[in-house]
Amino acid sequence: MNEFEREDLILVRKIREGNQDAFEILYDRYANIIYSLAARMLGRETAEEIVQEVFVTLWCKANLFEPERGSFVTWLMRIAHYRAIDELRRRRRHKQTLLAEDADFPLEEIPDKVLSIDEQMQDEARRVAVTKALAAVSADQREVIDLAYFQGLTQSQIAAQLNIPLGTVKTRVRLGLQKLRVVLIQEGVVRV
Repeated sequence: MNEFEREDLILVRKIREGNQDAFEILYDRYANIIYSLAARMLGRETAEEIVQEVFVTLWCKANLFEPERGSFVTWLMRIAHYRAIDELRRRRRHKQTLLAEDADFPLEEIPDKVLSIDEQMQDEARRVAVTKALAAVSADQREVIDLAYFQGLTQSQIAAQLNIPLGTVKTRVRLGLQKLRVVLIQEGVVRV
């Protein structure tokens, strides 16, 4: 555990006691990182709302952070990631509803699986590890993986957007995922 992680633990304990100064320190330390994640996923106009929601969650539910399950920043980023995913789903449902109204037929909704905090924390730890592992992948492979897994495009949509053959997209995704798997196995995130 590094110095920042130890300091984060102390600050979280103080937040549990209602200490606003500790809250401000953590806000100053992590608001920009959360904003960057949210802006990348949703755009700048919604990113500030996500930052506010994440820090309201921290203030109200700091007692849910369990240091033995991972670092504070991992926990906080997982909350941010799930808030952003929820917003993306809300937008898609809204778009589908509008399309259904235009087509004049009812739209069946499939309920989303709600993850527990523990599952969210494990997912966040994996996400952080994958983000680090992406640095080992070539820029071309990283680009198609980002479009497919972070922006939700199909391989055909990626090919059209990048103006490259579908086969090239498939190859880049396959090779990039293979490289990611090797790195994640070396890091102990993925088991053989």
